[in-house]
Amino acid sequence: MGSQTLMEIAIRKVKIGLDKEFENNRNAFIQLLKQQDGVQKDWEFKSFFTMPEPDDTDVFVGITRYESISQGKRI
Repeated sequence: MGSQTLMEIAIRKVKIGLDKEFENNRNAFIQLLKQQDGVQKDWEFKSFFTMPEPDDTDVFVGITRYESISQGKRI
């Protein structure tokens, strides 16, 4: 990973009752994202603990690595 790569962090909270819609939209978005020039890698993790208070809805943390700052701005 070069010094000019860009790391983007996205926090997504699922709205109550929209779990399936969220999953479908997230999957479609990630498929499209991975097809873009300049996207090197994408990770997504389901949070197992929320702060400062426990939360009854799912929270996902996404991390995308772009090959350069300019590519990240373009996308």
